[in-house]
Amino acid sequence: MLAKQAWRLATSENSLLAQALKARYFPNDHFLNANIGYNPSFTWRSILVGKELLQKGIRWRVGDGKTIRVWEDPWIPSLRNFRTSTERGELPKDWKVQHLMVQNSNAWDEDKIANIFSTEEAQAILQIPLRNTSGQDILTWAFTQNGCYSVKSGYHIARTCASTILDTAFLILGRFINQIVWKLKVPPKIQVFIWKAMHGILPTRANLQHRACEEYLLCERCHTEVETTEHVLRDCPWSQFYWVVSPLRMNNHILHTNHATIPDMIFEVSKIEHDEYVEIFVTLLCGLCGYAVNRLLFQGKVINHQDCVNLGMRCLKDFQQSQDPYYIPCNGFSPKKWTKSPRNYVKINTDASIRNGEGTGLGVAIRDHDGKMVHTLVRKLNHSFDIDIAEALACRECILLAGSLNLTHVEIETDYLLLGNGLCNGQENRSYFGSIIEDIQLLCSDFISATFKYIPRTANELAHKLARYAFVTPLNGFLSGSIPPDLCHIVNLEVCTPAT
Repeated sequence: MLAKQAWRLATSENSLLAQALKARYFPNDHFLNANIGYNPSFTWRSILVGKELLQKGIRWRVGDGKTIRVWEDPWIPSLRNFRTSTERGELPKDWKVQHLMVQNSNAWDEDKIANIFSTEEAQAILQIPLRNTSGQDILTWAFTQNGCYSVKSGYHIARTCASTILDTAFLILGRFINQIVWKLKVPPKIQVFIWKAMHGILPTRANLQHRACEEYLLCERCHTEVETTEHVLRDCPWSQFYWVVSPLRMNNHILHTNHATIPDMIFEVSKIEHDEYVEIFVTLLCGLCGYAVNRLLFQGKVINHQDCVNLGMRCLKDFQQSQDPYYIPCNGFSPKKWTKSPRNYVKINTDASIRNGEGTGLGVAIRDHDGKMVHTLVRKLNHSFDIDIAEALACRECILLAGSLNLTHVEIETDYLLLGNGLCNGQENRSYFGSIIEDIQLLCSDFISATFKYIPRTANELAHKLARYAFVTPLNGFLSGSIPPDLCHIVNLEVCTPAT
């Protein structure tokens, strides 16, 4: 709670309490740089204790860069302690982040950054998205998704202070388990299984060998790789074909991503897809290991892929019906299709694609109320952003494109659930994702009417393909009313197929 008060002082400088304490203890400096001072009160001493905890996760979100000190302030998200370790050399000590930007522009000066910082730090800086509209530098909290300090996240940090490094992903993962896994409408045994998988404590041969309970390490099915959690649930050839024949038809979307662990994969699926999809996904994960592997291990029987899928779906359906007779069961994943916009509106579909080491692809498709193509955009960014940042950047690109075309009534669709919610709920978000959301909302004020809508991936197929197309085409920008020839069939199929 003391850290909460310190957070309020750091972020609400115009409050009466903040102004009173500033006049007394830090009249010419920021709260984060304040010290105990002369003859401090008990209140001030207590707040400084909270500030010590706050400083473990507080950092700056770059806006115009006029107030952030390059060498002293925490402002680079992906670096340890959020600070640069590059020697200043002969550069000015009071350099601000704005000096690393192109003058009178919302872009980084890439050549200057590459010459000053190490390769790792330069890459981390260039991955910070800058706003298209004016915005001030603000403080943000690294260990919550919305960038706002919470007592819960502070408590987790206080408990992990004994560690040498605070793991942001671990804290976010803990919140995900509480908010997503335990709220899914699936049998409790599946929830427990997912919890074990995310903590790496399933009784795989690698884990059993670590506990001196098993000598043979290779997978029972393929006998080529060590049987780890990731191998059993994702990497084994048997498992990969299992996902292909499942109702989710998961091929490149999940199996060929660069997520290193099962928790990362589940976390990304939960952010992109709706609850029904996630419920089927975790059920099939459990069936893959709890039924197929155990049947082979203890009975020596190889089960058919489709039989394993059917068993998992039947288990989920029976549970949902037993819990709520009015609940519509998940008999399978029923894909939704693209639909036309209302008359006098244009529909804009947007998506992003990420390839580590290659960059980020953005795809935008604009169609009128008859489904006729108005404009498309394919753009490749040189840096690989996080998925939430990439999706928000794609949405901002579509707003800029619509504005340049002088459109007045737009309906914008995205298949990224967090983006759809962020654009509609109006809640405070101090993260870089929130910064781009603010950018989008400000740009939308130029339209007479602008609405946002979340749709599943199957209803956003063209934008998805355009985003991936950015990696294989030399084109980079507007494509006018044309689309790549190998994507024409998607347009024809979407326009001709009735909505489901």
